[in-house]
Amino acid sequence: MHISGMDTKEIIKVAGGCAKLANICGLKSHTTPLRWKVVPVKHAKTIETVLGIPKHKVRPDVYDAPEAKSAA
Repeated sequence: MHISGMDTKEIIKVAGGCAKLANICGLKSHTTPLRWKVVPVKHAKTIETVLGIPKHKVRPDVYDAPEAKSAA
């Protein structure tokens, strides 16, 4: 299954490394994010809050992008 969101490796890079992303997500093993094909849904909101990556870019299969506000 291919999800056209942000690649897990890109998210690890933004976090400052695998161990830092694991810490952000409250994981026991610092290598767990390396095994992710996609970020588990339960971590998308945390990543959004801490790293500023919108959850719809982390998991576009689950979260819709916010609609652009139209000019009145």
